[in-house]
Amino acid sequence: TGAGETPASITWGIEGTSAASIIAGHGDNTGNASGLIGIAPKARILSIRVAFDAADMLNASSSAVGRLPSAIAEGIRYATDHGAKVIDLPLDPATLASDGAATGGLAAAAGGSAAERSAISYALSKGAVLVAPAGDNGADGNTSSFPASYPGVIAVGAVDQHGNRADFSTRQSYVAMTAPGVAITTASRPSGYRT
Repeated sequence: TGAGETPASITWGIEGTSAASIIAGHGDNTGNASGLIGIAPKARILSIRVAFDAADMLNASSSAVGRLPSAIAEGIRYATDHGAKVIDLPLDPATLASDGAATGGLAAAAGGSAAERSAISYALSKGAVLVAPAGDNGADGNTSSFPASYPGVIAVGAVDQHGNRADFSTRQSYVAMTAPGVAITTASRPSGYRT
């Protein structure tokens, strides 16, 4: 992100840890008898921080948020060049107000960027699969979300435990599929679980 934050920050890696556990959680303790089992427990994760968590106060800074589309593009290229087969893209930084983020700087990332579009084309040309959350502003404007709405990105909306679309999940034509996204138990940092 170029923001100078470190893993010691209290807002570092909250969403990333949750996403990684859903993807590659492989249990813990003897025989992996407890903990979370993700959808691909044998997958390896290459973690690249390209956006801020909703609770990060840097979301109030236009200069910090304005750098995020370039950071996302750099992260896509880095992951691709380091052999990533599937790239899990972040939620659109401009839409984090729906998740309770400080709104002061969010508009600086609105609309994505040419750099993101180019990086996505590059990753697709190398055979990578790109997946992104469709957006969390379905009940708050329902605007298009980037990088989810770029051609070639698999945009995933959220459903609740009954299979109904989550109220917050963006409703746009680019949404390719839905997955459970309400009241999901995930890993939390530094340890434990969160919903």
